[in-house]
Amino acid sequence: LYLGSNQLTGTIPDWLSQLTNLDELDLGSNKLTGTIPESLSQLTNLTWLHLGANLLTGVISESVCDLPNLDECDFSNNTFSCPVPPTCASNCKAACTQKN
Repeated sequence: LYLGSNQLTGTIPDWLSQLTNLDELDLGSNKLTGTIPESLSQLTNLTWLHLGANLLTGVISESVCDLPNLDECDFSNNTFSCPVPPTCASNCKAACTQKN
């Protein structure tokens, strides 16, 4: 499902987790806000997940980075809280922002 660079706003909807046969999800380069829903960890067929270049915040869930078939993921260019889970740091493009 390719929805990148479409100026989408709002949060990532939980209903995406119902698309259990989905193997690629691109929501990158939009204006999505909020957190990455834990429900995305139900998409066990995902091989590619791109959520980079949005306005996402919060903590990256390790369960989302640890999907069994995930080969590539990009969470870069958002404002996630530290720390990035070890699985995400090794498998995904991800960064976090330290609070002072």
